[in-house]
Amino acid sequence: MYASDFASILTLQRRYREDKRVNSIAIDVIVDGVSTSIPSEAIQPGDIVYVKNGAMIPADLVLLSSSHPEGIAYVNTANLDGYISMDVCVWLLMTAVKRI
Repeated sequence: MYASDFASILTLQRRYREDKRVNSIAIDVIVDGVSTSIPSEAIQPGDIVYVKNGAMIPADLVLLSSSHPEGIAYVNTANLDGYISMDVCVWLLMTAVKRI
């Protein structure tokens, strides 16, 4: 076996372990108005996911609402694109909750 083959196998093993770790992170999903905790790998299209401040976003999501007064959220996309930056996401106007 060549050294490059061995390095590739080690890289694949590390990726597998990291994927298993990330996919087992507990995520809060709203079901019938009640928050339920499920592993992130169990998220299905159409689920309403409650993401807390500072938490990892477990899937491609549409921002329905935000606790920020202007309805925005700052999202770190380093896991996706490798750049350490904060992207600004804005909620959908039709799902905005009027704050008094």
